[in-house]
Amino acid sequence: MISRFKNLSPAFKITSLYLILGLLWILFSDLLLSWMVDDLELMRIMQTLKGWFYVAITTLLFFLLIKRSFDRLDRARESLSEAARHYSYLFRNNPYPMWVYDCDGKRFVEVNEAAEKTFGYSEEEFRKLDLGDLHHPDDLEDLSAMLRCDAPEYNRSSGFRQRKKDGSLIDVELITHLLPGQNGQHYRLVLAMDITGRKQAFEALKASENALKESERQLSTLMSNLPGMAYRCKNDKQWTMLFVSKVCKELTGYPEEAIENNNLISFGEIIHPADRQRIWNEVQEKLFLKKPYPLLYRIITASGQVKWVWEQAVGIFDDEGELMFVEGFITNITEQHNAEKALKDYNELLRSILDNISFPVFYKDLQGRILGCNHDFCDFLGKPYDQIIGHTAWDLVPPAKAILIDKIDRQVLATMSDFRQEEQIVFADGRKKDTVYQKSLFYDTDGIPIGLIGVYFDISERVKAEKIIKKQVEDLERINAELEQFTYTVSHDLRSPLVTIKGSLNLLRDDIKNHDQQQIIDGMARIEAATGRMHHLLEDLLQLSRIGRIGNPFSWFSMNELAEDVKVFLHGILEESKAQLTIGELPGAFGDRFRIMEVLQNLVENAVKFRDPDRVPEIEIGCRQNDGEANYFVKDNGVGIDPRQLDQVFVMFKKLEPESGGTGLGLALVKRIVEFHGGRIWAESEGPGKGCVFCFTLKAGSAPEN
Repeated sequence: MISRFKNLSPAFKITSLYLILGLLWILFSDLLLSWMVDDLELMRIMQTLKGWFYVAITTLLFFLLIKRSFDRLDRARESLSEAARHYSYLFRNNPYPMWVYDCDGKRFVEVNEAAEKTFGYSEEEFRKLDLGDLHHPDDLEDLSAMLRCDAPEYNRSSGFRQRKKDGSLIDVELITHLLPGQNGQHYRLVLAMDITGRKQAFEALKASENALKESERQLSTLMSNLPGMAYRCKNDKQWTMLFVSKVCKELTGYPEEAIENNNLISFGEIIHPADRQRIWNEVQEKLFLKKPYPLLYRIITASGQVKWVWEQAVGIFDDEGELMFVEGFITNITEQHNAEKALKDYNELLRSILDNISFPVFYKDLQGRILGCNHDFCDFLGKPYDQIIGHTAWDLVPPAKAILIDKIDRQVLATMSDFRQEEQIVFADGRKKDTVYQKSLFYDTDGIPIGLIGVYFDISERVKAEKIIKKQVEDLERINAELEQFTYTVSHDLRSPLVTIKGSLNLLRDDIKNHDQQQIIDGMARIEAATGRMHHLLEDLLQLSRIGRIGNPFSWFSMNELAEDVKVFLHGILEESKAQLTIGELPGAFGDRFRIMEVLQNLVENAVKFRDPDRVPEIEIGCRQNDGEANYFVKDNGVGIDPRQLDQVFVMFKKLEPESGGTGLGLALVKRIVEFHGGRIWAESEGPGKGCVFCFTLKAGSAPEN
């Protein structure tokens, strides 16, 4: 009975309880009042109150029950709404294409964004599609079975092909779920996973397996036919072999099973005792650098025969950089080694010939190992013959030079042509020679290149002669230019005083006839002035012509002492012009002290001559360093020079101010003296009224070649 009551609906339960409680209240409340109250009026009042109390209690009870029911309803609706939101979010934002399919109507009801992006259809276009539009015709039968209304609630199957809007096909795996429907409708949630890449990967894996089998077959064939022994070994003193190819017996005389894992003998014991430590050291060095390495050494075969072998090997490392084992290839080169020995014997003959050549010569093999050289090449490197032969450039010269040598070698070998360039080489003892460096290939009897020959042809005398010729050409050009100026001067500057003298003599003749004493005196004064100007001009020309031909021996001297001597010598004109001459700290110089004094004297006189009349002349003799070169200068605060005319101040007879005194040869003399000392001179000025700086340099160390 109780279980049946529990199975009733909530409305029926509430109504039944209300009816029972009402009946019980009416029966027992009236009976109770009849026992307690005798007065009819009071009983009537009490029954009225009893009725209101019953109404109030039942009203409260109904309120609580209704509120509870509505609260449950609200929570159910909220849960349903939240579930709908979650479903919508998961459906819409799922990275795999999904759609809801009406099993009865055979149509697409809803699709997510991933489906739209994957297949290229909009949701509206999806609604108009049928299964044949989206799937390959061969898959429709199996697909229809998966999507039937009576199909299993959950189904998963692969091997379907779906067509995109652009017509391309993709392989997919479909997962379907039966969704609860209303009014007898059936829907299925379909998820499509693109397995095209997985299928391709599977096919690629299968192809890789086939390729691996083929590679193993080819490797086995290759190992069996190699002219040498392939191996894998541990990095220990015994060189414990983990694997050796079948050529092992031909090479060493031992079968492979005798050497593998040191079963009978270790490969370390087969190596010639004299080569074991060297081989160990070389291998450890290359393994540390993680570089492949070649080796050349001897082995002793099972029959006691000594063979020369060449080995190329490399260390095999794991992902953490730990050495696992060494793999390599060893081949017999005894015949080649004997041929090389014969070649070395031949090199001894070449050496005796090369030692009589007076410039550096060497020759080396294609691996860069020097096979022979002469005494001059030994002197060039500053190393004895035994420390050069058999070594490469990496052992003999700095890395930067070795890289350049290797580059030239590869260029000669690649182009099969000679390399030739001029360069100055410095011997180990400091001697320098100008050379033509030529590198060429030399060949064997079959015309195959087997090495390179390098020769440094001494062209020092030729270079020196070229420098002298170049200087003579420059001097000749300068002399020709000066000769043109000289011709102009003779025809103009010297002719001008002669015209003055000739004209004055004609006038003087007339004045003598007329006994005009004053005119005679004036005429003679004009003649004297003209002859004086001609004398100064001729003296300057003579002095200019002597520069470079007549001079004093070069020597080191103090420029500060020289500047002080100039200051004392020019004391008179400095006092007269009230000029202030200061001397800075000057480095010593090498040259003709008397001529350099002429330079400073001329520049200081020039500064006084072209002083600014509106301010006290300030002249400075100093020096500034420019890239390690001493730049002596004479600086003033005079009238300055237009920057456009700075290159004209050293031209012979060129006067920027025609009314100024002098012949215009002073700065030309200065320039000639500086250039005779191997230096250069130039002027600097910011413009008129800004003063001027005359700078010059002197070639230190020795006199210029004449």
